[in-house]
Amino acid sequence: MARAAAARRSPALVEASHQEVEMIGLRNLRSLVDNYRSEYGVEMYLNLDHSPTVAAARAAIDAGFEFIPIDVSQARRDATDDEIIAATREVVEHACCIGLRGRPVSEGGRLHQGVAGHLEGAAAC
Repeated sequence: MARAAAARRSPALVEASHQEVEMIGLRNLRSLVDNYRSEYGVEMYLNLDHSPTVAAARAAIDAGFEFIPIDVSQARRDATDDEIIAATREVVEHACCIGLRGRPVSEGGRLHQGVAGHLEGAAAC
């Protein structure tokens, strides 16, 4: 993947599932991508695909993942919109507290639109 990105002079997004993170480890994935980035001189970013919990999303943020879409409904199919918004707010607040900025979008099919509006005024650190 890194060689292909370098040959095409294109950035690459490395996607890891929650199960892959459990097998390989957050820090190991971060190191792997950083090593390839350095070796091939390409932009590479890490995406924790469909993070099922706030704890998993926070851990990915702390490990340096650049993209962390949270998908509470993946782990809890009965999660309410309010629970999904609360979890997304918690992840966004954690990211902001360590200096990351982004557009909050919650996965799960219900809240792709309009979540950012619900998160305005998220607590400051």
